[in-house]
Amino acid sequence: MLSKLPAPPSLTTCRLLAVTAAALAVTATVPVTLAQAASNVTVSPASVTRGSSVTLAMEGCGSSTVRAVSSAFTTVNLAPGTTAGSFSGSAVVMSNAALGTHQVTFECGTGTLHLVASFQVMSGPARGGVGGSIGSMNPSAIAAGGALFASALGAGIWAVSRRGQHRCV
Repeated sequence: MLSKLPAPPSLTTCRLLAVTAAALAVTATVPVTLAQAASNVTVSPASVTRGSSVTLAMEGCGSSTVRAVSSAFTTVNLAPGTTAGSFSGSAVVMSNAALGTHQVTFECGTGTLHLVASFQVMSGPARGGVGGSIGSMNPSAIAAGGALFASALGAGIWAVSRRGQHRCV
């Protein structure tokens, strides 16, 4: 007795899978491209005492000069880094700097791009921590990552549920 073989998947189903896979691949690369184009600034450590040194860094500046300005230290001209658009330097927090949060304004070039970071001046010994190496959470990046995860999870569940059924070859 011959068993009835299932019909092969339709061409439409295979095309839909191919388009979905291509869209997912494009979506996965877009945040990386945008992140590389964005400017980023860091002040490390995030908490210091008066007289301590802070490390300043900026990435993504298309100019040849970057200045870091703050009420807690004298203006610093950052030195070009090893990669294009990166700059770094250090500053010593003044002994009479006010306790609390201080802003650092990074000026790329002649002032066309200003980015701000902050750090704490505390009394007593400096506290450890992430030291400003982790930036603030970006809501659009979180949403894109969540959507990517949900899409991958949905595609995985769908694929497993159809595992014993027709396959695109």
